[in-house]
Amino acid sequence: MIKNTLPKYKYMSEEGIEIIHETSLKVLEEYGLEYNHPEAFEALERAGAEVVNRETNHVRLPRGLVLECLAKAPSTFEMQARNHANDVIIGGDWMACAPMYGSPFVHDLETGARRDATLADFQNFAKLAHMTPQIHNTGGTLVEPEDTDLDTRHLDMVYSLIKYSDKTFMGSVTSAANARDTIEMAAILFGGKEAIAKKPAVISVINVNSPRRYDTRMLESMLEYVKAGQPVLVTPFSSAGAMSPAAMGGTLVQVNAEVLAGVTLAQIVNPGWLEAGLVSSYEKFVIDIELLRMMEHFIQGIPLDAEGLALDAMEEVGPGGHFLGAAHTMRHYRTAFYRPIISDLMAFERWTQKGSKSAAQRANALCKKWLADYQEPKLDPGIDEGLREYIAKRKDEIKTNVGA
Repeated sequence: MIKNTLPKYKYMSEEGIEIIHETSLKVLEEYGLEYNHPEAFEALERAGAEVVNRETNHVRLPRGLVLECLAKAPSTFEMQARNHANDVIIGGDWMACAPMYGSPFVHDLETGARRDATLADFQNFAKLAHMTPQIHNTGGTLVEPEDTDLDTRHLDMVYSLIKYSDKTFMGSVTSAANARDTIEMAAILFGGKEAIAKKPAVISVINVNSPRRYDTRMLESMLEYVKAGQPVLVTPFSSAGAMSPAAMGGTLVQVNAEVLAGVTLAQIVNPGWLEAGLVSSYEKFVIDIELLRMMEHFIQGIPLDAEGLALDAMEEVGPGGHFLGAAHTMRHYRTAFYRPIISDLMAFERWTQKGSKSAAQRANALCKKWLADYQEPKLDPGIDEGLREYIAKRKDEIKTNVGA
């Protein structure tokens, strides 16, 4: 986990934030939005939402209802991984990083071209996520494996996330059935649905169909996860001037209102959890890790304890001397400064003599090394067998239903 110890940069004043919040509540109360799922619509109506149009599932959310639901949501929560050393805290000053999401294509220097992603690529990215400390959640749809059956690929994907990494992971949201499969597999892994309801194991992305509409697939998946006690990330899908106003203030109001609307529904269904590219490249994955490592180093802040202030070194080194051989330097020279894994710090002439390797070339070599060094995290054979049996049974059921 990464904890941000630095003072927060505020782009907007407290007064400005309050204006955005109040205007978002006004949008929900006076303009409303659509929830295209009967269970969600009925739950909101029972809770006090005002029905605008039943045919279009349009409701208005009273200010009091939204604020009541927000008050029930915690500011932080913890997620369990199958290796509990990799449990994560979501919220507060904690930062949890995950890889890319949803790419149908893959690129690497070996082939030199964009190609359809495969299950082997998916598994490779899961292994790379497992190998890098700066990634805290293995992810969800790392890539879209085009060499697997569309109706059952979610089973192979979730199994790969479980098998090849022992970190937290994300669930399938393409249908209610796929969400239920994810929940069932997580329950097999963690010892039952009560265990994951007590401490969640899966987090999922729920997209808003901006402007101000939740579509059926997203809602049915969201309901499955929320009822099982699993958190969701509500993410508006907006582009200013197209799916939101051509003004930053208006866009902030809309996306904030859309998130508040999702949180409100989640709290009504099951009070407790808060939220607020086409190509995946092997080399870019490693370069992104370099950026995360630099960020991780930076946001740890400046230590101000005895070692951080280094008075003993100043006492040891006299005026006009140097610190190269000081005891303090010997203790800290390996860790005091950021050491890059991709960036080349050699002088230009030396870099040229060494072959002028680009960042992508160095990333390619490191990616190969990580995959070669990868050791599969041990998975209890009984759990593995249970997962495989569940997957086989569900694939048979899905194929039978599709054929019918």
